[in-house]
Amino acid sequence: MDSYSQAAVEFAPLFDGLWLDEAVQEQFDATLINDVVVVLDAQLALPVRGHQLGAWMLSEVSDRMLSSHDGLVLARPIPDDIDPNTHAGRVATERLTQHWRSCGLVPVTDCQGFLAQASAYTALESARTALDRIADRDITLTADQMARWTKPFGSHD
Repeated sequence: MDSYSQAAVEFAPLFDGLWLDEAVQEQFDATLINDVVVVLDAQLALPVRGHQLGAWMLSEVSDRMLSSHDGLVLARPIPDDIDPNTHAGRVATERLTQHWRSCGLVPVTDCQGFLAQASAYTALESARTALDRIADRDITLTADQMARWTKPFGSHD
């Protein structure tokens, strides 16, 4: 995992070498899990947060990248911009956990702080169906809102 990034290294406890850890595999009681989508980072521009776009996005990515029977999605709901050991960090982590749970993820029993879900069950598909309405939502932003967001990061075309 360290060949990818420091964010990927944080997922190492969920794996045993090149394979998913047996305890994680057993929690999801699925057939052999062959594919894993690891959510290293998911961010939305500040002006569009609060509309469940992140949950919708993860549902769509899961649906497109995993087979219907032998895949797993893994996420770690720790905000990048806040120390998770502070009160504000714990509140933000709890909010982010609830956000990711809305797209079907559940806590990994043997690895506290991680969420996952197997594609072999209906949880991911049910959550995706419930989030379908998000794709049709219109969000209006002013040019000033977008300009303020893009300045620190450069262009995001």
